[in-house]
Amino acid sequence: MAGRSANGRSTLYEGKGGRWHGQVSMGRDMNGTAVRRHVSGKNKSLVTKKVKLLEAERDSGKPAARSNRIAVGEWLADWIADKQALRGP
Repeated sequence: MAGRSANGRSTLYEGKGGRWHGQVSMGRDMNGTAVRRHVSGKNKSLVTKKVKLLEAERDSGKPAARSNRIAVGEWLADWIADKQALRGP
């Protein structure tokens, strides 16, 4: 029996139809929710390479942003600043 891997470890598995999948824990987003990235490929070696690239990205300190969405308040503040800059003094 293989047992469990430690928290934060990557996962590789063969799915239905023979396709391989990998999941990498990237950290936590600004809300504290765990962020896991998923990759897939036709064979295990390809997915292993993709997982290693994601792990390197994670280990380099890149933030684990879930998406590039912006809050309405932030967008409005940027929009007002842009309009004021175009209008001049």
